[in-house]
Amino acid sequence: LVLGDSMAVGIGSCEIFDEAKVFDLPLHKEERLELTDKNGDVVEKKLPGPVFPLVLARALSHRLKKPVSWRSAGVDGGDTNEIGEYLLDVVRDELAKGQAPDVVVVLTGSNDLKQILKGSASVRGFRSSLTKLANDIRAISPKTKVVFPSLPTFRLDRGSILNIFPLTIFLDGIIGFWDAQKRAVADKCPGVLHVDLTAAEVNQWYKEDRQGPDNVSLISADGIHPNGRCYAKWATLVGNKL
Repeated sequence: LVLGDSMAVGIGSCEIFDEAKVFDLPLHKEERLELTDKNGDVVEKKLPGPVFPLVLARALSHRLKKPVSWRSAGVDGGDTNEIGEYLLDVVRDELAKGQAPDVVVVLTGSNDLKQILKGSASVRGFRSSLTKLANDIRAISPKTKVVFPSLPTFRLDRGSILNIFPLTIFLDGIIGFWDAQKRAVADKCPGVLHVDLTAAEVNQWYKEDRQGPDNVSLISADGIHPNGRCYAKWATLVGNKL
């Protein structure tokens, strides 16, 4: 099960930026689900899905040599508290169906960071929100592992609207410190894991593409979200490290 903000929704997966997108919609839940077999092939497809959970399920299916079903739900623009508010019912629903999730991967942090940069939140508050969300998930489904992956932001892409020196160095440091709060929560809370992502690993993603590191973008057309390539590489890394 993948829960989160716009990244769980899959914003950025398409290579075309929708300039007509409406940004003032109220926060709401968006969901997708799919089933893959032990080879990672799609068995049953309900709706088109975002890249991250699809590739994560395939990576886990390949590793475990068994079918992996997935479900994702996101709140575009939601912070960690809002993810809990809108999406904990998804965990309850899975439990009611008799299929408690083995793992809940939570993609969060960027919208919380926006609030702290505006002075309306704190590092301690973010850590507290992560702890509460993890505890709430495990209160509903005690055998479920909760995973907080680091965000793929160590190298600000040439296509990013934030790629302005020396802002890039400042933001990389801030975001690295921000993601370290996930590690602190994982160290303290039973059943909670943190999947790290290093600058070297992100840089390797650029080198792996045949176009060469100078011609590759891992940022979507909106200049903010990961694109499909980045989501796929990120999900594969998380699936291999879990």
